This record gives sequence, structure tokens and C-alpha cells, in this order.
Amino acid sequence: MIKLTNYTDKGGCGCKIDKDSLSKLLTFKNNSIDSNIDSNYLSMDDCAVSEFDKQNYLLSTLDFFSPLVDEPYLYGQISALNAVSDIYAMGGKPLQALSILGWPKELPIEEAKGVLEGASDIAYELNFSISGGHSIINPQPIFGLSITGSVLKQNAKRLHSIESNCQIYITKPIGIGILSSAIKRGILDNDSFLEFKNIILQSNEVGYKLGKLGCVKAMTDISGFGLIGHLINICKRSNINAVINYRNIPIIKNIEDYLIKGISTSVTETNYQKSKFIVGDLETKKKNILFDPQTNGGLLLLVENKKIKEFKTFVEISETEFFHIGETHKTQSEININIL
Repeated sequence: MIKLTNYTDKGGCGCKIDKDSLSKLLTFKNNSIDSNIDSNYLSMDDCAVSEFDKQNYLLSTLDFFSPLVDEPYLYGQISALNAVSDIYAMGGKPLQALSILGWPKELPIEEAKGVLEGASDIAYELNFSISGGHSIINPQPIFGLSITGSVLKQNAKRLHSIESNCQIYITKPIGIGILSSAIKRGILDNDSFLEFKNIILQSNEVGYKLGKLGCVKAMTDISGFGLIGHLINICKRSNINAVINYRNIPIIKNIEDYLIKGISTSVTETNYQKSKFIVGDLETKKKNILFDPQTNGGLLLLVENKKIKEFKTFVEISETEFFHIGETHKTQSEININIL
């Protein structure tokens, strides 16, 4: 049996370039000549945002990575879910996608068909089409989607909040990066693999419904920078501080077993070091959880304190589980995230 992870250095959202390097990369002048464009590289939003008409924004996103699992079909499913998550994180709905495929010469091309089929089945389930794409020969397998979506202007969720006093919620347990590292090393047991699949194959489609809630003031999906890395992005853009109750953070079952064995991702330490001046010194366990890179991770959202009842009413009828992990406040000085 061919194992796709044998052909990769890193997989999933752990492939991301770190935030400091990304900031250096994006220092060039934005030469966009389209006055309808409402975002650019430096805005750090989950999608490019442009005006479609008086009522709607057009959303555009692109996401691809090398395999974090061995099975082609599952790899395609995860890649599609991860890519479309950016659309949902903006409160939008997907309309159409194009695929991006890179495939090594030494791997049978028939295996790539499984990747495409996995992505196509996810697109069908979520009611959008993959209408074409582009493929190349590449030393490592890579796959992903470029997706176009739309959102009503009043429903668009951004990476900044105009409200300082908010409650912080997430929608999925943390630990996908740790388990994917265990897959790479060939030590993930069957029960943990089933839990991994159960979580990573959950779509973030609820983001479209959250977009309709005025009480939700900012939203993003948790991916390669880890939970705290993505929270920092919101805090910086909103000029707010955050207090996180570590005990309230949902963690995937059996993660402790792999942490004891020293399993973590190569990206985790980099994520932490780039943010250490904001969060302070953390013990190894907390660091490995809070900065673990997620692939198709859950949504991270800020809910206005004054309208929390509206949100709780939504939660009661939602099929999605929401975890309350902290709160935000206005800051008059430097950004700080306090981990309790």
C-alpha cells in the first residue's frame, strides 16, 4: 500500500510559512487597480473581499498543502474541507471551485484520482461545484482548492472586532497537528485515528449561519498558526487583550498519550516563539496544545457581551458544539493574552 506521508516533509496546515516570514514576504506595495477590492495581502482576512453588487461581497480564497494522511481519498476530503472553511469563516457560502494538483512521477496517477474524488464528494455534500483546475508534476504531492463564494455585506465577518468586551468561543477540540505527527511516525492507534477522522471531517458550514448573527463580531478558522496564533491576529487588528481559561479548551481524546511520547509538530515551537512576547512563558504541555497547527480546525469567534443571550439561543438549536474559552477587553497599551 502506498503511503502518501512517505513523500512529504510536512503535511496539512503545518506547511504554512511562519508569521514573521510571511510579514516580510508581504511588504511590497499593493498595486491593485480595482477600486472594488476591499482587502489585500496585509489585511490577513480569511478571503479576498471585493464588491459584487450593492448587497453582496464576492469572496475568493486559495488553500493547498501536502498530505497529512496516507489515503488519497481522505486527503482529498480534508483538503476540500480546509479550503472551503475560509469561506465559512467569513460568514459566506461557496459557489464554485478550481482544483490545484501536484503529483510526483513515482506515484501512480491512479492514486491522484482518489484525491480528486474525495474533494468532489465534499463539494457535492456542501452544494458547490469543482469546475476545473490545473495539475503539474511535483516532487511532493500537493492538493487544494481555489474557491469563490459570496456573502451579504451585513453578514461578512472579518478578523477585527469593533466591540472590545466579547466572549471567545471555538467549535472543535484541539490536537489535529499532534495526531497527524503520530500518523507520520506510524504510531497512531486505530481508536485515535477514528477520532482524528471524526473531527477533521466536520465541516465549518455553521459559519454561514453565524454570519447572520449580529452578536458575532469577529470570526476566523483555526489553522496553521494554532489557536493562540489566530487569536493574536484578531487581538492585534482589534486592539484588544484576551484572557483564556486553559481548562475550558477542548482537547482531542488521548492527546496526553502522544504528548507523553514527545509527539508534537515541528511548527509548534516556531508558532510559540513568534508569539512568546504576547503570551509569556508556557509549560511544554500548554505550548503544544495552544500552538498546535490545525488542519480544517474549528471556528474561533468573538461574541458581544451585551448580546450573549442572542448567541446562546442560537447555540441551543444548533447541531454544532460551542466551547467557551475566554473573553476580550480593550487595551490601552500593548497586546497581551493571559493564559489562566
